[in-house]
Amino acid sequence: MKRFGSMISSAAAGSALLTLSALSVLSAPSVFAQENYASWTYSRSLVLNTKTSGANLANPVTQFPVLVRLTHANGGDVVYYSQGRGADLRFTKADGVTRLPHQIDSWDSAAHTATIWVLLDSVKPNDSLQSFKMFWNKTGVADSGNGGKVFDTANGYVDVWHLGNTNDVAARPNAIPGRFSATPVNFPGGYSRVAGAIGWADNLTGGGSSGATTYLAINEGASTPLYNFPAGNFTYSIWAKPTTLGRYARLISIVGDDAASGANRIFMAVADANGYVIGRLYADGASRAINSTTSATTGAWSHFAYTITRNGTSDVGTLYLNGVQIATATFTSPQQLADVERAWVRIGRDNINPSADSSLNAVVDEARISNVSRSADYLKLSYDIEKPGSAVVALGSTSPTPPAIPPASLFASASSSREKLGARPVSGGMAFRIPLALQGHAVRLTVTDLHGRLVGSRYFEAAITARGAEITWTGLHSRAAGVYVARLLATEETDPTEASAKSPDGYRTTFTLNP
Repeated sequence: MKRFGSMISSAAAGSALLTLSALSVLSAPSVFAQENYASWTYSRSLVLNTKTSGANLANPVTQFPVLVRLTHANGGDVVYYSQGRGADLRFTKADGVTRLPHQIDSWDSAAHTATIWVLLDSVKPNDSLQSFKMFWNKTGVADSGNGGKVFDTANGYVDVWHLGNTNDVAARPNAIPGRFSATPVNFPGGYSRVAGAIGWADNLTGGGSSGATTYLAINEGASTPLYNFPAGNFTYSIWAKPTTLGRYARLISIVGDDAASGANRIFMAVADANGYVIGRLYADGASRAINSTTSATTGAWSHFAYTITRNGTSDVGTLYLNGVQIATATFTSPQQLADVERAWVRIGRDNINPSADSSLNAVVDEARISNVSRSADYLKLSYDIEKPGSAVVALGSTSPTPPAIPPASLFASASSSREKLGARPVSGGMAFRIPLALQGHAVRLTVTDLHGRLVGSRYFEAAITARGAEITWTGLHSRAAGVYVARLLATEETDPTEASAKSPDGYRTTFTLNP
């Protein structure tokens, strides 16, 4: 166990890291390269409603990442006419000049949908006139999306995982460059991300004792000053849709590097079958409890948050559910959020009491850790803007009016959780990655346009799919330029014209041809 007095070298290193980070922020350009947005074809204004009919925000919130949702019905033209899957997107203040940092969370060319984070320096309370602008449809410009600017460490962000933003069992990248990814553990073969509260999400299928159930591992034993919280302030938030409830099912767990004793740890959990949301802060092996009598709801998305605030010689812990404070507790001197290294950060499971406590059985999305205590206004605004169906951010009309866009692909945004294919251009056609579950099987690959009209269909024998991880379809280069949908089915057919599909939902992806 590393107490503050015995970890001066580590603390010094952490201080050095923080100093260097601060210097890099100060020395980095504070403005974007100037661009003339009059040369972008299209623009839209986006208006925030923080009155009682919208977010009902009582106080201003600064340095806030606003979620912009684009749907086929409202914003689909942005996705359809964007160049390079959003590479040409730009956001500015209402003046149409001053750039705002942004990051694309999800993008679906076939469904004409996207979710994008945009950093506003301030969100006004009780207002329905504050606006900012979006520009798109410009060739030859580089993608300027940057999660490190939206979720700036200077604003207290330690980690931000959008979750589900890679498929199968690849590590979920951190929105902050250089920070820990969230690595899937015990995910089954053929696993695929699912629809989330915001974009994509991950499905954790726990519920029993921790054992071999699924979870997301962060630093997993690597000591780091990132999770020391020497100022005594901390925030964790996550969207989750519980499937079932279990004993102390962890939403987040941060454990000291002396992991076996659990002497210094922080976790937020859903407790037992009653679903009460709880928080725990352990210092010197003793538990400082925050117990709510508010239950999480199964089968529905909820926003969970846990803050710890240094207040003189005491620490105050607070729990929030869907932007509403549900419990608080004060821990008196000595200060309880000890400055110790923590080396085991996980989403969905703890590494303490694995045989007694449950792992989380829920779909999870948008997990964040901060080394500041987020205000009640910040957390309420997060919930109101990010919740499914939110109308806080309203999209104005596109100017000038673009041509009508085609219907969304019949296969886009399907409820299936099947793994997406990978597609890449090769000489004379396209190569498609075979999901692990279909390697060694006979398969049929079909290609349609975005209207669902069949472009072509090909059969590949099991001997072909067993030889490698890709199959190649030559001749596709002769098709018209545009976006297409590829769909792969396992089949036992003996006649290539007759398909008997084992996996009716199939595996699918969209791809672009540029002959």
